[in-house]
Amino acid sequence: MAENEQAAPVQFDAAQMNASIQEAIRSSMANLEQTRREEAQQAQVEEQRRSQSQAQQDGDPLLKVMKPYLDPLNTQVQSAIDAATFYTSNHDAAKYKDEIEAIHRNWLSRGITVTRDEAWHNVRGRHLNDFVDSTIAERTAAAETAKQAGALGPGMSRNPGAPTLLDHKNMSLDDLEKALQNVSF
Repeated sequence: MAENEQAAPVQFDAAQMNASIQEAIRSSMANLEQTRREEAQQAQVEEQRRSQSQAQQDGDPLLKVMKPYLDPLNTQVQSAIDAATFYTSNHDAAKYKDEIEAIHRNWLSRGITVTRDEAWHNVRGRHLNDFVDSTIAERTAAAETAKQAGALGPGMSRNPGAPTLLDHKNMSLDDLEKALQNVSF
């Protein structure tokens, strides 16, 4: 467009705008109605499934007879699976296996299902001081090993059977004189 030309004003058509709004409302209402119908159908299907499942449980005389015998077996199977996975993934718990199993059996005898992991947390809480002391001892030993390895310098390793190296900062004056006796400067 040239500088002195001006754009023609846009004509506002109220009827066309009204028709567009009406169409948008009709479309939204149709979508809403379709969604409601689909949700009602899904709810009806779910209700039918629930009623069929309940009828099967209520109407199956074999299940009624066998359920009291199958439930304890199911608990035993789940317990065996729990033991197999727990002790293979928690090696620290092997030391306390008898105590963990006693807690597990005690709760099961009361009719409360408890995992061995929950029993393990119970045991760890009872023996918290032992766990803290062992962790402190392990970290202290690791720090001492690192300190000794770091004192030798990069790339050097200490032979465990070798005599301990003396640190000139911690030696007495007599020991320093003895160590430097045959050294010339």
